[in-house]
Amino acid sequence: MSDRVSFRFAVRGALAACLIGGATHAVTADTIRLHGSTLALPECTVQDMRTGRLYYADPRGRRQYRDLDDIAEITFTDLPSLAVAEQTLATDSDAGLHAMLSSLLEARSDVQRLWIRRRLVHIHDARGEYVQAASHLGALCVLREDPAWRHLVPMSAPNRPSFEAAREAVTVLHAARRRIRHRALQDVLDRLLRVIQPIHDGLALEYTGTPPAAGTTLSGVSVDTLRRGHRDPPSTSAPPPSPPPVVHEPPATRT
Repeated sequence: MSDRVSFRFAVRGALAACLIGGATHAVTADTIRLHGSTLALPECTVQDMRTGRLYYADPRGRRQYRDLDDIAEITFTDLPSLAVAEQTLATDSDAGLHAMLSSLLEARSDVQRLWIRRRLVHIHDARGEYVQAASHLGALCVLREDPAWRHLVPMSAPNRPSFEAAREAVTVLHAARRRIRHRALQDVLDRLLRVIQPIHDGLALEYTGTPPAAGTTLSGVSVDTLRRGHRDPPSTSAPPPSPPPVVHEPPATRT
């Protein structure tokens, strides 16, 4: 009798473990949301990103892919800060951008970094921040030499960012240009540098501080500031140039 009772409890325990395990799997799986749809592809496992496609395993473990242009949002199981950033971005552009940059620092895999960098290209471009968008495009090329990135060239007009943002952009773009061997990507990087280098050089003439070291900023924001979790990001735009001094001529004297 005691053996039957023990067996019954063992079976119940195993079933409970399966149910708990299944629930945990459902909660922790990656989720992909497509443009123009309120429905998501749940319980996926994002695997790779290349040639303009996102590769993932569906709930049955079968390898699938979607065009990156069709994807609006990805939620990674081990990067909850990205979901928070997307939610914040929907209501507060500045705070959402700050949260997205912080999430990039927390990314644990190259595919997460690739996705967030790609998102930042679009976010900055939509905000009219050409220089910052180009910086993240250069970082994408460094992370992975993928010809698909040539379609991400910012469409907004060149902006006048902070010196820190411009410095970061030219540093990243020059590093990418030295590394990249694909001709189409080289042409893209050269085009970006032709636009951004003069902007940087002009800002450098007005800058009186110590230039930030490579890798210490993201979109011109200090990495230390992002790690401390300050909600309000410092301005990523340069202050307007000082107006020329007003010269008052002495009043005319009668002769």
